[in-house]
Amino acid sequence: PLDVLEGLSSLIDKSLLRQRPTDTGEPRFERLRTVLAFAVECLEASGEADRWRRRHAEHFAALSDMADESNATQRDAKARMDRLVLEVDNLRAALKWAISHDEADLAVRLCVSLPLLWFRTGTLEEGRVWLERVLSMGVKLSEPSRARALNLLGRIRQIGGDNSPEVAAAFEESLAIYRRLGDQKGIARALMNLGNLKRRTRELDAAEPMFREALEIYRGLGETFGHGGALLNLGDLYSARGDREKARSYFEEARELTRSGAARTTYAFSLQYLGTMAVMDGELDRAQELYEESRREFEDLGARPGMAWSRYYLAIVARERGHWERAREQFAEALIAVNELGHLPAAALTLLGLAGVDVAEGHYRRAAVLLGAAREIHRRATLSTSPVEERSFEEIEVASRNALGDGEVCRALEEGRALTMGEATTLALTPETERVGR
Repeated sequence: PLDVLEGLSSLIDKSLLRQRPTDTGEPRFERLRTVLAFAVECLEASGEADRWRRRHAEHFAALSDMADESNATQRDAKARMDRLVLEVDNLRAALKWAISHDEADLAVRLCVSLPLLWFRTGTLEEGRVWLERVLSMGVKLSEPSRARALNLLGRIRQIGGDNSPEVAAAFEESLAIYRRLGDQKGIARALMNLGNLKRRTRELDAAEPMFREALEIYRGLGETFGHGGALLNLGDLYSARGDREKARSYFEEARELTRSGAARTTYAFSLQYLGTMAVMDGELDRAQELYEESRREFEDLGARPGMAWSRYYLAIVARERGHWERAREQFAEALIAVNELGHLPAAALTLLGLAGVDVAEGHYRRAAVLLGAAREIHRRATLSTSPVEERSFEEIEVASRNALGDGEVCRALEEGRALTMGEATTLALTPETERVGR
């Protein structure tokens, strides 16, 4: 039989294959475009194309299965995410083949990696498009696959800030199917997502039993990722109710549960929640320490959304210290990052942060315009806010009205509401040269 290494070496020597380096240090081999095109022609002519493309799709579906969020946040999380990023073109090709050949269940398995790919790369819109194409296959989907696809699509849309009735309906249908099938893991996931939606639409009493049921299921399954996530959700819910001590206890429990590295993204998010608690308590040194540790975790994972949130929270600390130049710099970095990711929740809050810096520096009209833009994004995305953020909304408007008067601020707010995300970003990042009197 042909020795694989000898075969690769021979093809490289003949310039039919080339080796390229990767960030992981693992060698990758690729064919020249002309060689690839000729190979595809030969494959089609052989009559074996569909058999080999099915094997290709099944191989990458197995890789996607391994990227399931509950598995992919273990100690090898970064290695798995690195591998997914390297294989994104193969995943796309496999998905395209599966959909075009009515392999609906195989297509859903390939979609499992989409939330994790977004977490790493910010390809949110692409994930949504793929899942909508899969769900359009209708009766070709088995019940378990339909439930999974609905839950995945709802989650991707929710991450982008969509908490609409349409997304709620996707979670509800998914949950109903999982309950009918008796799939405990699926039930817990759908409950978590639907509970998050209820939390964002301020239906706190509806969200709490969902989080508690999910928590008990995850505890029974021994799944650290889900267990920690349910604790964070309960903490966030109690924070929204104003019960900071109860909220803190859930955040600390999640941190201790995941400290060992069993669920690193959950651990990193627990640090951010605890950092926000510290800001609310006026413990800025402690908050900065927690946010910096969270940033390091996300950087090690290569998780761009988490890194963007870290910049935002560090900007909050700089703002609370009155370090306006540093706050502006970090809010601006966060805004650029979240625009690249298409992440509306973070975009709204970074615009709000920059509006606060404008107020501190006397740029009241631009602050009011940015406030209007942030509120409009907030309204469209049905976002929740922490008490710190709610205070910022109020303080910026009051300061602007005191400086400019009610009529001018109303016009500026209306102007902000009419801006696109791109226009609001350009305005926020353009240096202000004229101050309005303080």
